[in-house]
Amino acid sequence: SSTIERNAHFFKVIHPEDRSGVAQRMESMMDAQEKNSYFRDQYRILLDGEIRHISTRGYLARNDQGMFYRVIGTCRDITEQTQAKYEDKEFIARWKSIAENPFDWLVIVDKAGVYQYVNRAASGLKEEDILHNASIFDFIMEDQHDRVREELDFVFKSGKSGYFESFSSVMNQWYSNHVG
Repeated sequence: SSTIERNAHFFKVIHPEDRSGVAQRMESMMDAQEKNSYFRDQYRILLDGEIRHISTRGYLARNDQGMFYRVIGTCRDITEQTQAKYEDKEFIARWKSIAENPFDWLVIVDKAGVYQYVNRAASGLKEEDILHNASIFDFIMEDQHDRVREELDFVFKSGKSGYFESFSSVMNQWYSNHVG
């Protein structure tokens, strides 16, 4: 039987469009070999005919034979935060700009944010003006400098990847930035 069939009561409240994704993530977690499988997920539920957005986290505990015997976790209603996010005009403009301008720039910067490599220069800019002369901070709004500095420091100190969104006043659009 499928995960949905075995957990019919649970899946009855999950929004029909989210059921298969939740089931796939549950099956993947249950197939994991760890003693306790940790999870974090977000999906929609139908509660009294109303769609609610839920954030869950916790773990599936296994006994000595490797069988699941308990789910320990929390569910949090994040409907208001989710709706507010989509109603926020700046949020919508930011994501629209990112989605409509899917430029993939690959850059290497030093700890100060100075460009050491660019795979291509932005329209109107010359590579020789950017390399070793300009920094990330020359292209983003000043109110974003602290956040970007924190993310660069995190990446250089931890060796882990990071992420930030920034608005380029030079390019007049939002960018999604993965660093690491």
